[in-house]
Amino acid sequence: MRESVVLFVDRLTTRQYSPRTIATYTRDLDRFLSFLESGGHALDVKRIDTPVLREYLAWLYDRKLARSTRARALATLKSFFREMHREERIPTNPAAIVSFPKPEKKLPLFLRDREVDKLFTLPAGKLALRDLALLELLYGAGLRLAEVAGLDRGSADLVRGEIRVFGKGARERIVPLGREAVRALRVYLEAETDPTAPGEEALFRNVRGRRLSHRGIQRRVGIWLRRVGPGLTVHSLRHTFATHLLEQGADLRAVQELLGHRHLSSTQRYTHVTADRLRKIYQRAHPRAD
Repeated sequence: MRESVVLFVDRLTTRQYSPRTIATYTRDLDRFLSFLESGGHALDVKRIDTPVLREYLAWLYDRKLARSTRARALATLKSFFREMHREERIPTNPAAIVSFPKPEKKLPLFLRDREVDKLFTLPAGKLALRDLALLELLYGAGLRLAEVAGLDRGSADLVRGEIRVFGKGARERIVPLGREAVRALRVYLEAETDPTAPGEEALFRNVRGRRLSHRGIQRRVGIWLRRVGPGLTVHSLRHTFATHLLEQGADLRAVQELLGHRHLSSTQRYTHVTADRLRKIYQRAHPRAD
């Protein structure tokens, strides 16, 4: 089984999956191996059947893991066993008929206009200049955390007002930058005087001159988000970007392109947020709403 896991991870690397995705797959498979060992199941990929996989999902449920975590764990196993079947290491795919747990329908958190104004009132200082540029790209361009962390100095064209981004699956897209984002990036780059590590091309760097990590971005942005309200994350800024565009009448397909969504259904969930807000406005304002 462990040999098969190594083979699978090698395949992901060959297909140029992102390091973050590979780490997630590896973590999920390590947890599955722990389940097999603790439950006395054979560590033989050919002897794992559908009932074992369903038992594993129940095991995850008993540990009170979120539905999204359990769904991702099953998605990993489906990919793994599909690859093993394709490689003819197993006669059938035991994960093919296992159903995903029903997802929780949660509307994404987003910031109101006044909260956005409060967020962008940062104190002076070198770190604040970098953090302001981070916030402008997360909200002003709707970039994912991983996309921002992966940006290089050559990614941004401040003259044309656009930035080249590599999203999920290494798909490239060009995202326009607003006036405030261009200004924040220009001020940040002109003010940066910290030494740079040899060969480092990262757009956002830490005090040691190295690329600012995912966790570093989360920590810095989290400081400012907590000033606005509870429960907000880096991804809330991407949600806000999409929601505000749709509220102002932006075309759904255009928002899909800006977000880098492969499927329109991923973008459509933001319409539920705007529809809910419109319904509340209607109920408050129309004399015959109640």
